[in-house]
Amino acid sequence: MSAAPVVAKANRSFGSVFAISLGAAVVGAFATVKYYSKEHDKDTIFWNNFNKQARAEQEVQLAAKSQLSQQLDELDASYKQFLNWFSQAEAQAKLNSKKAAQ
Repeated sequence: MSAAPVVAKANRSFGSVFAISLGAAVVGAFATVKYYSKEHDKDTIFWNNFNKQARAEQEVQLAAKSQLSQQLDELDASYKQFLNWFSQAEAQAKLNSKKAAQ
């Protein structure tokens, strides 16, 4: 018996195992890429939604800040009016007291 048929059979077996292993590795790599691609898409969607929500909250805060600033300006104007009225009333009271003293 010659060793050639045994070696040829071993080579065919090795070739088949190698081809199957290579095919499994390619399929596994493809599946891994597809999985992480989907995960990346999920992450992208999450961060896009997160950023939209953050922008909406920021707009609400800016609107509230603007409204508060307007109210403070109105309050400041009212306070200045009150101070003006009070100083005029005080001046009138001093004038009245001077007239009464004469």
